[in-house]
Amino acid sequence: MAALELYQTTQNQMGQAQTHNALGQVYYYSSQIPAALKAHQQALGLYQKLKNKRGEAESLGYIGHIYEKKSDYTQALSYQQNALEIYEALDDKTGLSKIYDNLGSIYEDKEDYDKAFEYFDKAYQVNKGLNNQLEMIVNLNDLGDIYRKKGDYKKAMDLTQQSYDLAKQLNQKYQMRSALRDLSKAYALLKEYPVKI
Repeated sequence: MAALELYQTTQNQMGQAQTHNALGQVYYYSSQIPAALKAHQQALGLYQKLKNKRGEAESLGYIGHIYEKKSDYTQALSYQQNALEIYEALDDKTGLSKIYDNLGSIYEDKEDYDKAFEYFDKAYQVNKGLNNQLEMIVNLNDLGDIYRKKGDYKKAMDLTQQSYDLAKQLNQKYQMRSALRDLSKAYALLKEYPVKI
């Protein structure tokens, strides 16, 4: 809030836009969803005014993600598709991978697992090409999750194990926990209970 005030005082619209998106994330993670949506919409308006397409796409992605969490999938898909078009025009691989992941998440929520897998795999392939191992952890876990939900537990376990191994290698404790939770679900569905992984 102090940064936003300084940017407003100095009439730095780019700084204001970036700060609104940062605030939007803080509001989102502290479960203040209406405030998060408003902050990202303010950022979007400023980026559009500045004709900053990358910032616009980032804001659209955040807004689409909020609509997904509100279960408004029509709005969520619309915002993500708009962001996708901008990132494609910019040939921004990092941006594309984020939007592919967001789209996969929407289709997973809608239980359209084939479409979800398609987008999660696109995100994985982009991140693999960029050697973005932190995001690859998430992508592998997402892909494993889809296989588990489709009933292919062996493939699910293979991908989730890869996610766990990479997370362990990079010492990403949160992602290690996430992968272990998903592995436990797959083992339970197979009625297999290993002593140690």
